[in-house]
Amino acid sequence: MAKDIRNITKILAKHLKQLSKSSLEAFSAEISKLEAPKGCNQIQREQLEGKSLVDVADMIMKSYTIRHGPTKVIQALKNMNENQIRIDLQKDLNANKKKKKSPGEVKAAPRTGGEKVNVVDQKPNTEAEETSKPSTSHQPAEDIKPKIESDSMEKSPVKAQTIGGAAGHKRKSKEQSGEDGKPKITRKQSTSGKAADKKHFITENRTNLIKLMTHVEPVLDDLLEEKLLTQEQYDIIRRKNTNQDKMRELFDYVKSWGPKDNTKFQRILKKHNPVPIKNLLEKSKQRK
Repeated sequence: MAKDIRNITKILAKHLKQLSKSSLEAFSAEISKLEAPKGCNQIQREQLEGKSLVDVADMIMKSYTIRHGPTKVIQALKNMNENQIRIDLQKDLNANKKKKKSPGEVKAAPRTGGEKVNVVDQKPNTEAEETSKPSTSHQPAEDIKPKIESDSMEKSPVKAQTIGGAAGHKRKSKEQSGEDGKPKITRKQSTSGKAADKKHFITENRTNLIKLMTHVEPVLDDLLEEKLLTQEQYDIIRRKNTNQDKMRELFDYVKSWGPKDNTKFQRILKKHNPVPIKNLLEKSKQRK
C-alpha cells in the first residue's frame, strides 16, 4: 500500500509540474474549495502555499487518501479547464492501475486450473470404488432382482417425458400459427416499423441546437472525456470562432454516431444548457 501511495504521489507531482506558477496558485484555491470526502480532513489553501509540487501531492494523498486524492485533483483540473493535463494524468493513473493488477491475475490462473484438475481426478476414483463394491460382495439373487426392476422404472419416466415433450412442442407450434397455417403477427413485430422511423431528439432538433447552445466549451470537454470525440476532432472544433460554427463542425461528427452516442450527447447538452434543452424536449412531446 505504501508503495502504491508513493507511485501515485509521483504521478500527481509530475503532471502538476506542467502548471504555471499562477495556475498552480489557482489549483491550490480550487482544490481547497472542493468538499472533503466523508471521514477526511478538509484541505485549506494556506496549507498548500509555498509548498513544493511533491509536498502538495503528498498532502492531498494524506488528507484525501489513495481512494479520493487522484479524483479530487482531476476534478480541480477540470474546473480550471486544464483539460490536456487532466487527460494525460488520467491515462497515467489508468496505466498504473493496470500494471498493479497484471501480476495478480497471472498468479491466480494456475491455482484455478489446479483445483479443477483435482476435482475431476477425484470423481472417477469415487465411481470406481462404488462399482467395485458389488462385485466383491456375495448378495442373494433376491436382492439383485428388485434393483433391476427399479432401474427400469427410473428409465420409463424419461421416455414418457421425451414423448410428451415432442408432442408438446408440436402443439405449441400449431398454437403459434393460425388455423390457415399463416404465422401470427405479434404486437412487437407490427410496431417495429414505426420505431425505426422515429428520429432521435438530436437529429430532429439539429438546427435549433446549433442556434441555441451558449455553453459549447464544457460540452466539448465532456464529449472528449466520454471518448465520443478524438483529441484531433476536439482541437478542430475549438478553433472555430463562434458557438454556432463550433456546433456546426460538431454535427459533422455527430451524424456518424448511433442512438446510444446521441443519447449521451443529449445528456451532456442538457447538463450545460438546461433551459433550451428543456424547452426543445417539451416541444417535441407536443408534436407527438
